[in-house]
This record gives sequence, C-alpha cells and structure tokens, in this order.
Amino acid sequence: MAKSGYKQPTTLDEAVKVMTPVVKKFARKYTRNHYHIYEDLMQDGYMGICEAWEKFDHSKGASFTTYAWFYIRKKIQNTVDPFWKWDNTTVPEEWAPDNGYEHSMDAFHALQEYSKLNEYEQSLVRMRTEGYTFDEIAKEINSQPGAKRKSLNNIRDEIMDINDRLSSEMDI
Repeated sequence: MAKSGYKQPTTLDEAVKVMTPVVKKFARKYTRNHYHIYEDLMQDGYMGICEAWEKFDHSKGASFTTYAWFYIRKKIQNTVDPFWKWDNTTVPEEWAPDNGYEHSMDAFHALQEYSKLNEYEQSLVRMRTEGYTFDEIAKEINSQPGAKRKSLNNIRDEIMDINDRLSSEMDI
C-alpha cells in the first residue's frame, strides 16, 4: 500500500521528476566506485524509469517509487558490471611487468612516486597489480600476524586513495 500523503505520478514526466534524485544517487555511487561517466549512468537511470513506467500496474496499490527503484538500479548495474574488472584497476597499465611496451615518461614518474610510498602502501599496490581482488587483499592483510583488522571497504578506500595520489602527482 502506498504511503499516506504520497501522490502517485500520473505521467511519465512526473515519474521522471519524482525519481531523478534516486537516479542521481545511483549515478554518483557508480561513477565514484567504477569510474564511469556520470551523464551516461544518468541516461541509463532514466531508461530504467521508462522501463518501470511501461511495466508498472497502478491498480495493485503499490508505490511507483518502490517499483522503479529496482529498474533504475538494474539498468545502471547492467552498464557497469561488464567493465568492473577493467575499470577497477588501481595502477596505470604501464606498470604491468613485462608488458612489451617501452617505458614512457609517465611510467617513469609513476615509478618514482611508487618508490615514495611506505612498505604497506607498496604491498597494496603490488597485490592489485598482480590481479588480487579487494576481497583477497583484505583477507591477506588481515591474516598477517599483529595486523590491525580492516574491513573490505577500508582496504578498498586505502587503495583508491593511493591510486588518486599517484595519479594526481603524475599530472605535471
């Protein structure tokens, strides 16, 4: 049953207007965590609203916002999921060992900045470069004797912060 005081949208334009904050929320989340273009994810969210509008049955008494939320999320996730492994890398491709490419000045600067990291940060970057997932890195870090337990999100945030620092320091 719909919330009291809630007015169901009667047109697609009203539905888009009501659901735009939800689309923005998901687009921001996936732009931040998956490095996709915000406007592309917003467009996918709006397509999710349209799909939900076509399939929603107003006679069942359910709230459109509850129904549309799933379609918005599904559309954005379907765009993001195939690229999760690619877009979630934390180091430039030039850092990969024996990739056959000549070392560019960017790679040289990246290696200089990498050498300035402390041992713990270097181990995080090294594990990501070797293809470890965030979950595997968290388990490895937490299994070391005397290590302070860290959550998966804390490990992921640390790695992303290191990547941001390295990327910003390379932009000369």
